Parts: sequence; C-alpha cells; structure tokens
Amino acid sequence: MWHKQKVILKKLVSRLTLFNPVRYTLKLQFASGAADFGISFQESVTLARAEKVPIVSIAAVLQHNTSGFASAADLKVISPAGFEGLRYGSFGSPFEDPTLKVLMDLRAAILANSRLLISAILTLWP
Repeated sequence: MWHKQKVILKKLVSRLTLFNPVRYTLKLQFASGAADFGISFQESVTLARAEKVPIVSIAAVLQHNTSGFASAADLKVISPAGFEGLRYGSFGSPFEDPTLKVLMDLRAAILANSRLLISAILTLWP
C-alpha cells in the first residue's frame, strides 16, 4: 500500500467506534442511528431491508456466501438427505430452516423428521 493510502486509512480507523456485534446487531445500529456503516452477512441485510430498515449493500467482503452445512465425521453424512432424523444446531436465522428444507426436499428427505436446536448465542458472550 502506498504511504498516502496508509495515512488515510490510519486516520479513518482512529475515528471508528467498534460495537460488540452480539449486543448490537447491524440492523439495530442503523435503525437507531448509532452507526453509519458496518459489516454484516447478506442474509441479515436482506431481512433488515424486508423490515424497511434503510440499509443498502455496498460491497462484498467475499464475493460468494461461504456458509455451509457440516456434520460430525462419524455420522458419515454425504448429502443433505443424511440430515434426516439428526439434531440440527441452529443460530436462529430465519433463512436456515427454509434453506435446509429445500436442500433436503431435493434429496427426498424430510426436515420435519429432524430436530432443530436454536443456540442461545446472546447468552454465550457477555
């Protein structure tokens, strides 16, 4: 990076206030006027826009969503059909259930036969 760019970046960073994202969601920060910009994940931005929060997506940190579904190796799950009957640990996003349902439907698996466990992320960190 050139010297001038480094100086500008250093000035900008020195003026930033960082919020704990668990306590203050980006949606809440924008809705309350506490933040002018931030980093979030696309699903959160989509939900905020659906709720009429005045927020726009400017740039992607990663061009494609890098989320994925995983399971313990000893369960030998090789496709979404293998999730049927298992317990799914969820962080409570409204996108998780419909996304998982579509993936399982494509493999003729039934999500209703699985148990969704919503993590209480807000209680894990102070």
